[in-house]
Amino acid sequence: MPLAGASNHAQQGGQGSYRSTTQAFKQNVFAANGRASARQLSLTHLLALAACGGDCGNKHLINELTRAVDLCYFLQQMAFGALPFDTYTKSEAAIATALASAAQDGDRKIASSDTSSLKEILALHDEQLANAPLHCVVDAETRLRAYIMGSQPSPLKRTDEFRSF
Repeated sequence: MPLAGASNHAQQGGQGSYRSTTQAFKQNVFAANGRASARQLSLTHLLALAACGGDCGNKHLINELTRAVDLCYFLQQMAFGALPFDTYTKSEAAIATALASAAQDGDRKIASSDTSSLKEILALHDEQLANAPLHCVVDAETRLRAYIMGSQPSPLKRTDEFRSF
């Protein structure tokens, strides 16, 4: 049912109409929620690194760091940032060392000497989350899920397109 006093132009979604105003409101809400989610995700990653660099690491936090490294890599492949490939491999090695240590003695700690590459990646990933369009972040998430489910190769496989960095 049309709004009382609404013109045909407004009912069809013209400029200044109820529909265009509602759509603009939704876009602003989604943008605000996206920024809030990006800040929350950034904080989650920083806290995960702090906990795993101390004595409070656990499997969930290690997984969060792994996820951040892979998502950062995928977003970099979409031209959001330019860290050297070795930064990613060092981060992956630091996480692998922490997991190997956990298998032996239950300690899921990332050595302080291994955190610098992770800090670089998390700093870039914060920028990516703040600046990359939502559809690119969603695409990176989709690629990560495909990798986790086993239908895609490792995201950190050295490729010709990445050697130029």
